[in-house]
Amino acid sequence: SSTAIQDRPLKELLQLALMRQEERRTLKSMETLDFCRPYECVFALSLFSRLALEPKFKKQIYNTALQPLLGCICVGIWAEAREAAATIANLMWLPDLNEEKLACWLKFDGPKCVTVDAANVLIPVKKGTPEPVDLGKGMFTSSWGVKFVERTCVTLHPDGFRTHEVPGILTTASPLSTFQDTSRNPYEWLDEQPNERHFTITCWFYWPLEPTSHKDSMKTNKVLLQSRTDKTGLIYLDCEKCEKPEDVGVWTLVVTAEVGGKSIKKPLRTPKLNDGWHLLSVVSCTHPPQQPGLVRPDKETCHGTVFYLDEWYVRLEKMWPKNDFYMVGNASDGKVPFGLIADFRIYGRSLLPNEIKALWNARDTDNHPDQIVRRLAHMDAANILAARLDVPDSAAECLRALGSLATLVTQRAKIYSICGRTVLKMLDSPLPMIQRQAARLLNNL
Repeated sequence: SSTAIQDRPLKELLQLALMRQEERRTLKSMETLDFCRPYECVFALSLFSRLALEPKFKKQIYNTALQPLLGCICVGIWAEAREAAATIANLMWLPDLNEEKLACWLKFDGPKCVTVDAANVLIPVKKGTPEPVDLGKGMFTSSWGVKFVERTCVTLHPDGFRTHEVPGILTTASPLSTFQDTSRNPYEWLDEQPNERHFTITCWFYWPLEPTSHKDSMKTNKVLLQSRTDKTGLIYLDCEKCEKPEDVGVWTLVVTAEVGGKSIKKPLRTPKLNDGWHLLSVVSCTHPPQQPGLVRPDKETCHGTVFYLDEWYVRLEKMWPKNDFYMVGNASDGKVPFGLIADFRIYGRSLLPNEIKALWNARDTDNHPDQIVRRLAHMDAANILAARLDVPDSAAECLRALGSLATLVTQRAKIYSICGRTVLKMLDSPLPMIQRQAARLLNNL
């Protein structure tokens, strides 16, 4: 975009876009010459949209280019609006600014938002109806949290999700593309492929975990995360030896040893937990090599897995959980629900001890990894993106960006009030990508 866009306030550019929309007048290429250079802009934006997917470029684009990008959506021709909206949407894919590769983020910030992935990578599917958290009992604003009961769960991906093979289904929105086209291959990184053993799982849970209602409820395991390939519980509370109501079970990881490669159950001796919310974290790492760009002190190195409960931790040297995540909150049979959880995340990087400590110390959402979405919300991106839903080519990318923007709870009612009726009509579009992106947006709302 040219400096002309940067010099004009977004409100003025949005007014121009809304006026053109009310007049039902399509913007011509020659009309845009006073504001930007459309031919060069489309080419540059197509490059920007590709770079915006890479974690190391997100902070630079976030700091310098948000206003010009939104300006292009306001006053650019449809090709400019498409590429600018694609760049905005790609910024919100793996959305953190610290190269943490946040690949899955189920906030559970409302009873109807169980399948909203705030990392904008997955399209989860729920089974059954998890129960909402009791009033005043939830995390953060007292509303975060859902309780998994029997026959309820969330499936992350039908083929299983792996942090070193991130699905590319939400990295583009060409109107004629189908789900089969975009889901065939994982995302191709510009740098070297991530290490399969570098990942982190974090989740807040409410203790004590409630027993299930069936006959042997006291001895029923509580599965937090299940793998796809062998349908085992990767992280669960083993309650099979519980005989009394005060027995609480044993935290267990299913890990693979460096020698032999067989999966083994590793029970962990953990401290007693007080009633209330607690943070569970599992960090899988290797040494050597170090992760690019990270310096880990020798005393903090681990060639294996670190299991955290709040700030307490234990190391499992030369043992790693399988990088294969399928189901959250239960197992396939639906009989081993975990209970009340919130803020479930999977990172494609091994978080450092000080980063785990920061997560544990967080008592609000101020430092959550959604700064990009919050900045866009502050800049009125919802109105700007909704103004370019008139042409299918730009509409598909604008819908993708709006769907990612809707992961922020404060934007949901606003987006629906602006373009809800239009999006509902798009469910009947003859173009499969328009249908998919409209359905995703409505799901996130």
